[in-house]
Amino acid sequence: MPTSHDLKGLMKFLARDEWRDPFEEIFDDHFGPVLEAGDMEFEDIAEILGDDWAMTLWGCA
Repeated sequence: MPTSHDLKGLMKFLARDEWRDPFEEIFDDHFGPVLEAGDMEFEDIAEILGDDWAMTLWGCA
């Protein structure tokens, strides 16, 4: 049984063609302003916070 911290199912679901673009739009709505203000890409967050926290933020999008 997956734990509440396991995002594998969500990631698999969002990898489907019909959900990829809508998720990217929502992701950009949530993170776009902050990333733009910091002149960053999302991958930069992983370098700063670590992969675990970056994936936690990704899951919040």
